[in-house]
Amino acid sequence: MDARLRGRRAAPDRRPDAGAARRAGPAAHQGGDPVLHRPPQARRRAARRPAVGPEVPHAALDGPVRLLFGGERYTAELSWTDLAPLLPGWEIISCPPAAVPEHLAGVDAICPVGARIDADVLEAGSFGIVHQFGVGLDRVDVARAGELGVWVARVPGDQGGNADSVAELTILLLLALMRKLDQARAALRERRWSARPAGRSLAGSTLLLVGLGAIGTAVARRLAPFGARLLGVRAHPQAGGPPEVERVWGAAELAEALPLADAVICCAMFDGSNARMFDASAFGAMRPGALFVNVARGGLVDEAALLAALDSGQVGGAG
Repeated sequence: MDARLRGRRAAPDRRPDAGAARRAGPAAHQGGDPVLHRPPQARRRAARRPAVGPEVPHAALDGPVRLLFGGERYTAELSWTDLAPLLPGWEIISCPPAAVPEHLAGVDAICPVGARIDADVLEAGSFGIVHQFGVGLDRVDVARAGELGVWVARVPGDQGGNADSVAELTILLLLALMRKLDQARAALRERRWSARPAGRSLAGSTLLLVGLGAIGTAVARRLAPFGARLLGVRAHPQAGGPPEVERVWGAAELAEALPLADAVICCAMFDGSNARMFDASAFGAMRPGALFVNVARGGLVDEAALLAALDSGQVGGAG
């Protein structure tokens, strides 16, 4: 018997036995856990391989862990299979998102990347866990996964640098809109010069952050030194916000906060219930000419309504 298995069974910290965990099924989902969705039903398919984790060590699986990525490259320079040297004992497989259903045979774990892990994929595979490499689980049928005994996990925005990266992008987009970067570049190409100020300054502007999770907090910390006034909207306003944010409203009070801002920044988590929260009504409530930046999921925005607001000038620019 592998020493790691013996050690886990005899360890004084009373970790659950791997076999017992599989027989009893995984623990019930703990409400409010931002990282892991535990299947609520105490059952697994007999053919479904267990998820590797504290309850099921790597050595409990018969052979290498087969990990499938629903995408071929992380960047132009790096492919997902480049992870192989970092994961001895694992077999790394990658394919285009649409080809995931064709690569499910023998797969133990899936990282969706850009693939949709819907009920058909979940039912066709024998994998025990779906683990997204970022925050969003909008492409995963979490409810069906729970019914089938499949664990679902993600990486919180404040772990792994994702929040910092998105916050930097937010500043880039906001400054480009505020200072009319596209117009300035066009004028430069046409060799036109104007002594008039281009755009407006962040200093003294009022900015509304819709969503104050890891990303919204990271954005607030970067915007405060610019001298902007920061307001916030979040699903649970009683939780307050970072010290840089002057006032926080609840999601139901969004229309009250929108007219106060020179720019609105959407950092909210998309969970289906807030689909198209930025619709014609929301854009109509904004200060005329205010800017809109979305660094969250596209499903939060009614695209047709945004285009109409841009065409009418109600929204002065979007990024």
